[in-house]
Amino acid sequence: MSVYHLPTLLNPLVNAIFNCPEPERSPLKKLFANLKTRRFILLAPPSEYLLNYHDVKSKLPSHDLCYNAEFINSYILLMTENSYINTNSRDSHYETLDGKTVVIQWKNNVIHALNGFHIRRRLKILETKILPNFNDYFEGAADFIILFIDQPLNCEFVPNDYLQCFHNYEKIPKNAHAMPNLSIDSFQQERSSFENILHIHPARLTQLGQLFSSYRTLAPGDDPSRSIFESIVQQAFDGMKSDSLFKNFSNLYDLIHDYFELNLYDDIWSRLTTHFKGHEVDTEKYKYFSVNQLLTDFYSKDYGEFELHDITLIERLALTHSYAEKSKILVETLQKLSGTTEMDSHQLELPDGLNNMTMDADTLISLFVLVVCRSEQKHLKSHLYYLQNFSNNSSSTKFGILGYAVSTLEAVVCYFEDFNKNTGNNLLDKLSCENPTNEVEDLATYKDILTYRNEQGQSILSILEDLLEDETIDGSTLLIESIKAGNLEAAKVLIKIMLFNCTEEELVSYINKTDNMHVPIGNYIDWKRKNSSGQTPLFSIFRSYDQPNYEEMVKTAFDIANTWYRKHNSLFDYLDHTDNKGNSLLHVLKTNIPILLQLIKLDINEENYKGLTPLMVYVKYKRLSNIDAITKDRRLILEKVQNSTFFTCFDYAKDHSVLSKIGERGVKDSLFGLIYFHSLRYHNLNATTNITSVSNAEKPFATTVINMKTIQGLLRSILKDNPFTFLPLNTYIDEISHLNRSDLTIIGKTDVTSLLHQLTNCFNVLLFLKKIPENLFTDEASILYWMRINTSKRNQKPSGKENPKTMEPEEINMIQSFLRFNFDEISSFKASLNILRKVLIFINLKSDDFEDAYKGLNEMGRKLINSEASSAFKGIITNHNMFSELSLAELLENVRFLEQCTIQLSSFVQIILFEKIPNWWKHYGEFLALHKSYRKAFPNMVKPKSASDTSSRAPLGGFIETKREQSEQRLAVQIKASSKMLKELGSEIFVAHERLAEELSNYMEFRKACLDQRSLVAFATTNISVLQECV
Repeated sequence: MSVYHLPTLLNPLVNAIFNCPEPERSPLKKLFANLKTRRFILLAPPSEYLLNYHDVKSKLPSHDLCYNAEFINSYILLMTENSYINTNSRDSHYETLDGKTVVIQWKNNVIHALNGFHIRRRLKILETKILPNFNDYFEGAADFIILFIDQPLNCEFVPNDYLQCFHNYEKIPKNAHAMPNLSIDSFQQERSSFENILHIHPARLTQLGQLFSSYRTLAPGDDPSRSIFESIVQQAFDGMKSDSLFKNFSNLYDLIHDYFELNLYDDIWSRLTTHFKGHEVDTEKYKYFSVNQLLTDFYSKDYGEFELHDITLIERLALTHSYAEKSKILVETLQKLSGTTEMDSHQLELPDGLNNMTMDADTLISLFVLVVCRSEQKHLKSHLYYLQNFSNNSSSTKFGILGYAVSTLEAVVCYFEDFNKNTGNNLLDKLSCENPTNEVEDLATYKDILTYRNEQGQSILSILEDLLEDETIDGSTLLIESIKAGNLEAAKVLIKIMLFNCTEEELVSYINKTDNMHVPIGNYIDWKRKNSSGQTPLFSIFRSYDQPNYEEMVKTAFDIANTWYRKHNSLFDYLDHTDNKGNSLLHVLKTNIPILLQLIKLDINEENYKGLTPLMVYVKYKRLSNIDAITKDRRLILEKVQNSTFFTCFDYAKDHSVLSKIGERGVKDSLFGLIYFHSLRYHNLNATTNITSVSNAEKPFATTVINMKTIQGLLRSILKDNPFTFLPLNTYIDEISHLNRSDLTIIGKTDVTSLLHQLTNCFNVLLFLKKIPENLFTDEASILYWMRINTSKRNQKPSGKENPKTMEPEEINMIQSFLRFNFDEISSFKASLNILRKVLIFINLKSDDFEDAYKGLNEMGRKLINSEASSAFKGIITNHNMFSELSLAELLENVRFLEQCTIQLSSFVQIILFEKIPNWWKHYGEFLALHKSYRKAFPNMVKPKSASDTSSRAPLGGFIETKREQSEQRLAVQIKASSKMLKELGSEIFVAHERLAEELSNYMEFRKACLDQRSLVAFATTNISVLQECV
């Protein structure tokens, strides 16, 4: 047999394990033999590490290690029954092929390498992929799971020499020697090991939990009680320092302190905010402070490209949950303000103008005050107290850069406290009144802060200006002018002024004013400009769900934005309007999505950063009109999987009307458009599934809930009626028997999805061939009734064994010729399907490889030292999407199902052709031999003599005659038994031939419809229509 090679896969480890053309000659042949019938998970480091790095100890390139069995064994996780069980309180434990222990926290996408590994590591799951099995040497599963992890497990890698041409090459594994700041990395590794030990010793966790409860009980509700916190940390340290489990930790006290802080932060913080309630700094009324109010000579110095709005780190202070996070943000904010940094350039990128800045302490404090005001920071005193009192090393807040940062924050708090006591704060309070001009009596007292404006934009100098009538000579209002100039801050201030001071009639009139050219305000908006959340004006309008005329509003806004694009000589670009969370306009639009579905180059299956598609969002929030519209779009991939959870849109559907609507699309996408299985649910360990099918009732489709045991019984009944069916019903019956798990991991979800797909295809074929009635799935009672009637009819049929048919050699020859012809044809077709399946799998795999390789090349190219060469990489254009994801997935599923059916039918033909018929010929030969022996032994056979004749014979003659008769009787019995066996075999072959002939006819009808109409034609049609969007 000739050996053919499939294309090489980009990831060397994946290629070595799954894509070996000659496994019996491979250095991994023992590993392949060991895994032949087993299910396993592969952990795969990123391709970049395996292609561009080498091992420190062995000096071998990483891709060569992928053909070393000792290296590979640690990356293969063996699966058992427990691999399917997943409860929220328990993680999944696996054993590698070489006996090491790995724990996977599916919920957090984290892997812990524990017993057996020389370094206990915490790995991040970057991506989960389902790899369809395309080789012939693994028989344990049809699909394998690959978990791509962020770093290698059991080696220390360094970059290859050729990477030296790249400036500050960043993509270095966490455990590589080239990694900067090894002390930090070592501490992280110790923390991971510390948490792993606690994880596998529940008794220790219980003891720590008791200490947590002690703090919550003893600490008063308005006092963070630093002393109690330090006391329980010390108590835990005293109990653990002598334990052999923790003796190798060099920073045990710090690890314990951080662990207590992690678990008690919310309790400490709630007590802090309660303690300072009523005494906190209120930054709300200071948010309009400007630089000239800070009494500095900031503008007299040349600070180049310094822009205050770039300093956004401080906004994240409210999101921190530890001393380390707070101190890091505080230090980095001050470093950005001052332009001094002790961090490497690849860790912190600063604007060029800011890197060269130096400033005095007063200027730094003034700018820090301004940053705090603009970011509207709350709980400043609480943050300061936490930094001063909850460090694991009290000296760190008194000395060094962190000590300076904490002192600066303290000075800022003091500034606000002093400001509250002087006349400036008095003016702010008066300007916040309804009639501020009546409250302010002596303006000279406040001459230094006359430029301050309140949140209505009012100041002492401009408080009586009539902004509504302020227009230019061409009729442009202040709002139109601010939008023309691109000054969004000014526009925001004006809008706030109008909202607070105008009547509804005045507001509508002002917003709808046009200039002398009758151009409305919307035409001047930069529809591509984004705010800090990455939202464009159109995006913000689409999210304004509380508007009563929402549909009219979004339609008008979209039309204006479309016109704006055309005026700028471009087409509306959907990708311009994606926010910082990856949400597109389709994700956020509440109703009326047809205005977007008409767009070209629209990816309606695009995921946000949580992995949610627009359809998943609609299903989750029950947006029925959107569901109805998007399920009619041919580009929709109904069962798109959320990568982090492996949920589909059906997992988010809690309403029957929603399930019915998306189920209808599933029916239309199914093999023959007749039935669709979806939404497996568990009720007291009983599995049920929602089934949507074509209905003869008032509605064209019906969705019902059926118990999986009922489906299993139905399959058994059908199998008894059709024992030679080409559908692999026994496989489905066995798989349903394993659906007894109340909760499923990603592995179990993959199996369930596969089973539901197979059942969908199976029952589509049964309905197409009219083996079951169309209205069978109206409810569960109909299925049970049909099964009872069918069983009764089957029992009434006479058994064929009572009157076996005698088959002649000529008839057997005819059957043998018929079956041999069909077997050869089926075998040839099966081989073609096998090749087609592998080609389809590799089209998808190589498409992903191409995209990964391009991203890696582009990433590396941007780091070239030569800037001209680096910029050249930005112009690389790719076109790896030769086939649409939707059309490939549909075709592959249909080809795999057709191949399974072909193999099933081929096995039946093979049994009759190569077992039953040769057995008949064998017995027929024995039958002929017995007849020949009989004729030869008894050529002149006559009837046996009577008893009286025998008595007159001589004694010797009677003895000989008796032996002859006994010999004749033995041969006669053998001939009779052989004849009976021939009849039984012949009858069995005859019945099997008749049923196989009928099944072959059904198979040919199914094959033509499946391959031609529902697969190839559908593939071409879908692929052309989808790819037209990309032209």
